[in-house]
Amino acid sequence: MYNTRKLKSGKLYAIGVGPGDPELLTLKAVRVLSSSDIIIAPKSPGQKKGYAQSIVKAAFKNWEWDDKLPPVETVEVSMNSSADSKTFTIKNSLQRKVLEKLLAGQNISFITLGDPMFYSTYRHLAQLIQEYNQTNQADQTKQTELIDQINQTNLTNQINGANSFNSQSNDAHIQVEVIPGIYSFSAISAKIGGIQLTFGSDKTVIVPAKKDQDYRNYLKDFETLVFLKVTSNFDKLVNQIKESQRVEEAVLVEKLGFPDEKLYQNILEVEPRKVSYLSTLIVSKNLGSR
Repeated sequence: MYNTRKLKSGKLYAIGVGPGDPELLTLKAVRVLSSSDIIIAPKSPGQKKGYAQSIVKAAFKNWEWDDKLPPVETVEVSMNSSADSKTFTIKNSLQRKVLEKLLAGQNISFITLGDPMFYSTYRHLAQLIQEYNQTNQADQTKQTELIDQINQTNLTNQINGANSFNSQSNDAHIQVEVIPGIYSFSAISAKIGGIQLTFGSDKTVIVPAKKDQDYRNYLKDFETLVFLKVTSNFDKLVNQIKESQRVEEAVLVEKLGFPDEKLYQNILEVEPRKVSYLSTLIVSKNLGSR
């Protein structure tokens, strides 16, 4: 009858490495990273090394585990959410550097700043793996139907003295495990004296800042606001916070956990043109009591 040899793919781990401090990697993240065949690290165009890769390498160096760090390969992924026109190129690169290695049986860790499921570059790879698995499942269904037809034919042939049919099938459905990382705003809350950003029935909103957007209603309706990607709208955002009389409730942190981290407890002192992409601005009524 029909004999198969199933080919098994490697497993993909999507790992959040936190906001910047190497010591904020979880134990699970460290365990999986050290046991992976290869680490794939995203980086912005023009960067030699991405921020996530810097965090991981610093962590293993601090713990004197350099010999346990698997090979690291980079993949260029735009950090600008408006650069969707480059999605095709990004997916081609991910397919070559990630998908092909997975199908060869390697276990891969794809690392991201913060958490993989929260405004992360991992979305490009997640879409690619989902598309592959859906296509693979459809192909397997068609193959199963064909095998049934062949087996029925072989059964008839065996009765007539013919040899059985032998072939191979590919059961390379890619398994994915997500390992969460610490969010920047939770680390900021701990850093500025353990002040709770939200409490009781407080309402909280997380907002990716956009150019020329009006946030005054948000500032009126929410006790706590977390603004991400503030570089495109910083000066106007600060003016709106000032107009809402909430400047004393605001704090800005640039490159949290990195050696060149900056903390601004007075956002009026910040030069808009020098704000780093890796910045989080928080407005909270609970910060007003600092």
